[in-house]
Amino acid sequence: MKNLNMSLFKISIVGVLMSATITSCKKKDGVETPKIENTKETKKDYEKVLSFFAWSLGVPKDSVTFDVNKSEFTIPNTPVRQAYSRVQEEYNKANEYKLTQETK
Repeated sequence: MKNLNMSLFKISIVGVLMSATITSCKKKDGVETPKIENTKETKKDYEKVLSFFAWSLGVPKDSVTFDVNKSEFTIPNTPVRQAYSRVQEEYNKANEYKLTQETK
């Protein structure tokens, strides 16, 4: 009886693990990455995010470069690299910066 209970326990554990694996590996159908169009509004947002990044590091805006292939800001000859999406997230949270720096 003890061996039967242990066998049923092992089988149920394997079943739970398999069902968890199967459900976690499903593809999300119909999910697409949004495409950003090159509009004046997008360029304006880019300029704001660029200014914020330069200001937060205390460097001139013209010393920051943007790598289009990797979609990240860099400062040449330094290890400083930051993804555009990450800087944009921080910019969206930076209410004090917007209040003090963008109103000038």
